[in-house]
Amino acid sequence: MRVLLVDPPFSSFMHYDKWFFPSSLTQLAAVSHAANHDALVYDGEKYFYKDPATRERNIFIKKQHLYYDNVDNFEHEIWQHFKKILQDFNPDVVGVSVFTCKLRSAINTLKLVREFNPAIKTCVGGAHVTALPETFASKDYVDSVFCGVADLTFPQWLEDKCPNGIIIGDPSKLEISKLPYTQRQSLMFPDYYDSKDISAVTMNRGCSGKCTFCSNSFMWAGRSNFRTRESIIAELTELLDVWKIEKHISVGDETFNEVPKEAMRIAKILKDFGLNWQACARWNIKKDLLESFIDSGCTEILLGLESGTDKALRYMKKGCNTRLIREKAKMINSLGIKWHLFCIAGFPVETVEDIEATMELALEIQPSSISLNSFSPLPGTEAYKRIPGMTPEFASTLNQLNPNHCFSEYMDLQTFKDIFAKMLSVFDDYNNRNR
Repeated sequence: MRVLLVDPPFSSFMHYDKWFFPSSLTQLAAVSHAANHDALVYDGEKYFYKDPATRERNIFIKKQHLYYDNVDNFEHEIWQHFKKILQDFNPDVVGVSVFTCKLRSAINTLKLVREFNPAIKTCVGGAHVTALPETFASKDYVDSVFCGVADLTFPQWLEDKCPNGIIIGDPSKLEISKLPYTQRQSLMFPDYYDSKDISAVTMNRGCSGKCTFCSNSFMWAGRSNFRTRESIIAELTELLDVWKIEKHISVGDETFNEVPKEAMRIAKILKDFGLNWQACARWNIKKDLLESFIDSGCTEILLGLESGTDKALRYMKKGCNTRLIREKAKMINSLGIKWHLFCIAGFPVETVEDIEATMELALEIQPSSISLNSFSPLPGTEAYKRIPGMTPEFASTLNQLNPNHCFSEYMDLQTFKDIFAKMLSVFDDYNNRNR
């Protein structure tokens, strides 16, 4: 079968160039190819005009309206491009990955497919679909709904001639060691990706975290499941020999240090290749492990502060407190490695003073760089379930890069926007000084 896997456009309407490539779709392309199907990945975020100014968050916020102004305009160049792809590739199957903020775009993608050829089998998957399969079940533009991991169920669905219905993927049955690695050759128009975009490598699947705001709490629940040495070596060799990447990769795992023994096994492979690399970590990382990472070529780690108050950290079940964060920050700084800090503002329990405390703590612990997101409750998460009146449609008007709604019980929207803008300005100045 001819399979087209689609990451619907969102940021591209706003002229924003997102990092990396849709690895989950290229992973599905890999398992489809292994089952003798012709699979391509259409990345609706990559093929259009990008404004470098949108890298500044305040500019990106001002351009948010462009998505809502144009997502339903099927004469827009982005939709015209997709329609041309349908004509040229003429797929038998179209699968669409759905993030909540892209809900309208995903629906419109499916409608255009149905309009082009009603005989094409359509399916959806991803975190939003797993949380709320009823959003798409029984819709006339969707044949099948994939919940959970689809690495095993999707190729079986193709083998079974694409029966209609809801297909459940059980993550406990997924053995990543038996899967082919992600197939970058499936990306349409690869020239749109630079070396940094293409060089993200996922080493494991799974997450034991319980964070109330994160989709990993239900998508990848459970202990990490690591790849084999042979698989990793094959992918790194391809990146260097075929894709000609610079000798730097991003480890795409959410929590690389979760299983120290496995992390060190992989770090040694990266060292043997002479690669520099960066990875996400948790605050429980130990000094000896980080020293080993540095010795193996790690040049930067990324950590989530989220909030600077113990009250909010407890609310989100982050698994750490401000005392531990200060201790670990001091340790990281003593080793001289670069590190990036992620912050989130606007949790329901936060006051203006709490958000200011986040800003103050972020500056106090002296990371190399800081970024800021707005709290956006995602379907399927505990945070989403706690907020009265949440609906999929309302959730789809939110995204973490745009503070257009205030969920705090202690401030109104304008107050939240003001403190968010202040933090952005302070963090931008900090980052510029550290460059």
